[in-house]
Amino acid sequence: MGSIATVNKTDPEKLFAYQDECRKTRSFKVIGKVKCIVLADSAARPAMAADMTALEGLRLDWMESGPVIGEAGGQLMFVSKVPPLPARPPISWAPKFAPFFDDAGKMVVDKPPMVERRFEMYTNEKLQNSNLLVIQPIAQILVQPEQLATYFILQCSGDPATGTQMALVVDPNTGAGYFYGGLFEIAKF
Repeated sequence: MGSIATVNKTDPEKLFAYQDECRKTRSFKVIGKVKCIVLADSAARPAMAADMTALEGLRLDWMESGPVIGEAGGQLMFVSKVPPLPARPPISWAPKFAPFFDDAGKMVVDKPPMVERRFEMYTNEKLQNSNLLVIQPIAQILVQPEQLATYFILQCSGDPATGTQMALVVDPNTGAGYFYGGLFEIAKF
């Protein structure tokens, strides 16, 4: 088990139950839809292929299909299920030919190979006796607020009172997701 449950005095299961109850009773304030989560470097993380991190760093990127997050009682939380990460072309991929129209008038494009990205690629940590993966530490979260043509960046940092860093805790099978530990501050992009 990772450091998230050993340092903080708050029992993770109680915090997760609180977030589940807030979702059930709709007792939260919506912040917006997650576009991507940027992770800080960690020696505990599995080695990742350089072509996945060289240009963008460590990112969980949902593009248009991200989960909605909110805040309840000072806690950051998911207000919807956490969808799987969409497959993406390799960063280094370049088309072999320019798009053109064939004899039937249809556009022909060189399609990239798609690389599956699973949450397990970003962590070796799991909460004991569960399917919950612990992905940490989170550095930033890019969020698009509802009905606004702008973005917010949530700056995440360690919590000196508990000694924890912000962590994403997710069950890749069910989409259940939670935030645990650390602090966050909303900065306009």
